[in-house]
Amino acid sequence: MSVGGIGLSIRGDLPEMFSQGAILQGRSVEFPVVGVITLTLKVRGVWASSTTRSGEPMYHIGTEFMNLSRGVGNVVQRHMIHLESERLSLS
Repeated sequence: MSVGGIGLSIRGDLPEMFSQGAILQGRSVEFPVVGVITLTLKVRGVWASSTTRSGEPMYHIGTEFMNLSRGVGNVVQRHMIHLESERLSLS
């Protein structure tokens, strides 16, 4: 996750909804403390990466936030700052 979007990893067959340029409306993301926020995402990239030990394909999907309100953008930014501070405290 970044301030610009969310990266996803999918194991197995790639659902059709994740085609390049697809708009994913009404997707929910749960943030600690804040709760569930509904977002619209645009699929910006789809990459086949590798296979699992069982032979299933793995895909990485890059999505971009669309029409992010200022309030939701602030929640995402605060969450990213929190994650970074946690990461720094562990090193």
